Amino acid sequence: MTQEEKRKEWQQRITEWEASGKSVRAFCVENGLRESQMHYWRKRLRGSQTDSNLRWIPVELDGSFADNSDRLNIRIGRAIVEVQPGFNKALFSDIVRTLMELC
Repeated sequence: MTQEEKRKEWQQRITEWEASGKSVRAFCVENGLRESQMHYWRKRLRGSQTDSNLRWIPVELDGSFADNSDRLNIRIGRAIVEVQPGFNKALFSDIVRTLMELC
């Protein structure tokens, strides 16, 4: 199997896992995969995304925020994500990416 074939196979597995709503552990047990492989390929494929996969989204400010506010609420479709200082950037990126696909 070529490296490109492996990449496509793991991308498909990761897509199936994301759609399943299951934990990595449960999905791997059910599908005869090693958790370490799933984590490796998730990290590798996330790192291989290029800027061409990114796009700007419009942002509307309603003026109801305070200058001294230490949080930010972001609306994507019907979802609202509250971001506070010290947030996990990788998790936030995953949430936004998922919401953009769903909304």
